[in-house]
Amino acid sequence: MLVDRALACGLEVTVLDIAASVAAHPRDDARLIPVDFDDEAAMGATFAEIAGGQGGRIDALVSLIGFTNDPAPVGEVPLGQWDAVQQGNLRAVFVACRAALPWLEASGAGSIVLVSSGQGVRPVPGFAPYGVAKAGLIALGRSLALEHAPVVRTNMVAPGAVRTAFLAGGTGREARAGASIEDKASRYGAAIPMGRIAEPLDVVDPVLFLLGPGARFINGETLHVNGGGLMT
Repeated sequence: MLVDRALACGLEVTVLDIAASVAAHPRDDARLIPVDFDDEAAMGATFAEIAGGQGGRIDALVSLIGFTNDPAPVGEVPLGQWDAVQQGNLRAVFVACRAALPWLEASGAGSIVLVSSGQGVRPVPGFAPYGVAKAGLIALGRSLALEHAPVVRTNMVAPGAVRTAFLAGGTGREARAGASIEDKASRYGAAIPMGRIAEPLDVVDPVLFLLGPGARFINGETLHVNGGGLMT
């Protein structure tokens, strides 16, 4: 949805994702590059390749990386799962931002939007690894906003529940056992003042707003998109 909307706005789009997700979602209207987010040198080379194919420019970076853990109290979370969630949700974003920053700075008006979560502000029992990683993402974004303005702006979007494959574990991972996406959407939506969970476009449009000139004086902010389920 974000790629479709960005293309409709006339943007040139490159998508970086793990190989499994790239293979599962082919398209011919945007460049797709499978990457290893753990490999800092390879990520740097990838961003240089992207810039080379775009006249030496990268103007914006959006991070949509994210997957959660199997529900468990903090005292019962396996260390390996804790590490995997931190690495996938926080470290990978850090590596991507570092690789993109030289190009964003060279553009003269770069913009970063990191997609965090309401759980980064209000934890949910059983999901400490994910909440901690998303809180770290907000702190990372604020640090980038302080250190790289005014040349590069950085902001965060923190959605609540969204009707996507993430509710079942994410597109690049095995679906978690339990209720279907629709069952979860109905249950979560009942607790939201707007009466439903977010649709993808409810999050995509705020991301594009923060990237663009209409947000030219917004920097270091976290925009909560949750239908009133969390008010800050």
